Amino acid sequence: MFVTGISRHRRPENLAECLYQAKSCSVSGVVILTGEAYIGQLPTMLDRLADELSLPLFEQPYSLPMVDVTEVISRAIISSESLRGHQQVQSMTEAVARLIGEEQLALLMNRYLPMSAARLTESSETLSAWLENRGNQSAMAEALGCHRNTVRKRMDRLMEGQPEDKDSIENYKTLLLAHLLRDS
Repeated sequence: MFVTGISRHRRPENLAECLYQAKSCSVSGVVILTGEAYIGQLPTMLDRLADELSLPLFEQPYSLPMVDVTEVISRAIISSESLRGHQQVQSMTEAVARLIGEEQLALLMNRYLPMSAARLTESSETLSAWLENRGNQSAMAEALGCHRNTVRKRMDRLMEGQPEDKDSIENYKTLLLAHLLRDS
């Protein structure tokens, strides 16, 4: 609820009444516009009352255009609503992948991951084993049904074609992120 003070003189008692009415109507919060013209400054008793009522109270200067404030609020509501539609996701990576979208994800992977999508798909089993076994190559070998040296060679092959100028940790992060987002 926005309180402007325009067309009605607001005294501290009157503003307190606004808070009580807002609480009784289950308003999410109250924004009071302040400035020289109408409501100069919020009285401290109003802050205490808002705390007692557990009602968020915001002070907004008249100099801040209302259109800017409502745009930010509207964008936050729309973003929140779009996330609510994806409540069935099981993980953060799945939520991120859905928010990015398949087309944008493909563009990002082409830009930051020089290996082909087919090669990433072929490496999916190895990367999953790496994650599931926390990088333990002996455990990976057992899970994949191969020798530990084979696992090491597969991991080395994964890094082939990656940019040499980048830190190898950054290359692994990019590779793992791509794997997680694609497989979510």
